[in-house]
Amino acid sequence: MTNFEVVLIATPGFGNLVPIVEFAQRIVDHDHRFSATILIINMPGRRLLDLYIQSRVATSTTNIRFVHLPTVDFPPSDHSKIFIAHVTSLIEKHKHHVKEAITKLMAPELDSDSESNSVPQLAGLFVDMFCSSIIDVAKELDIPCYLYFASPASFLSFILHLPVLDTQTQLTTELAESDTKLAIPGFVDPVPPSVFPPVAFTEDGYSCYMYHALRYTQTKGIVINTLQELESHALNSFSPSQMPRVYPIGPVLDLV
Repeated sequence: MTNFEVVLIATPGFGNLVPIVEFAQRIVDHDHRFSATILIINMPGRRLLDLYIQSRVATSTTNIRFVHLPTVDFPPSDHSKIFIAHVTSLIEKHKHHVKEAITKLMAPELDSDSESNSVPQLAGLFVDMFCSSIIDVAKELDIPCYLYFASPASFLSFILHLPVLDTQTQLTTELAESDTKLAIPGFVDPVPPSVFPPVAFTEDGYSCYMYHALRYTQTKGIVINTLQELESHALNSFSPSQMPRVYPIGPVLDLV
């Protein structure tokens, strides 16, 4: 029987790591031929996140393992830049370590009992919303890369629509505070900018979201934590001819 391995990597924060761990659990529970390796990006001052990882390591089945990537120098502090810009830079600096970790997973291992190749087939790499630079690693290693999007489909629609909005209006902090309605395909009616994160209308925030939006279209597919019955309009707004296929697999919840 052929066994398969999936590799997952998330932004080092509760709102990103917990959903991707639960998604990995969903995969291995659904098909016991699958195992999952979650690559951990370390950041200083994340004691609670470290405790969460330790608790999951202690309770996880043998089908899920956690691999800590080597620590890199955190990007220099620049108070003029927003947090997601720093995180995006931090993840970019991990590309070499991610490649090394995946290459090691792909290397044949000699089983001491059977003297046969026991390495599972690498089925894909999943990145979260701010880890899109890791798509480059998947391309180098010729591995299918997918986006796991833990936020609603309507928010994904907003991010993917940013390049279009950029040609229609000037995205500024003033716009974020205005009553101007924005027509977003994933929303039934035009909505005010205030329903979106204010950071998306700052120069750094907009640049980051725009960068990630363009990278999302380079994946083999987008797995999203929602369901058709809940966000039918948003999900139906995605055009298969213009972007990767979207797979709603929610709700994925941490109920422990």
